[in-house]
Amino acid sequence: MKLTADTGEQFVWRPQAASTAAFGLSRRDEYNTLCIASGAGLAGAPAKLYPEGC
Repeated sequence: MKLTADTGEQFVWRPQAASTAAFGLSRRDEYNTLCIASGAGLAGAPAKLYPEGC
């Protein structure tokens, strides 16, 4: 889901869902991977990790 803040910043929120569990996907692992990739300049930094998804 694409979200736009009042400031105009845009974010993508990917909630936990049955499909993530079915494929063994972890939003926590995705968050950690994005943190590493953003440090290397390969991706944008994740904004926040929520229990419901990132």
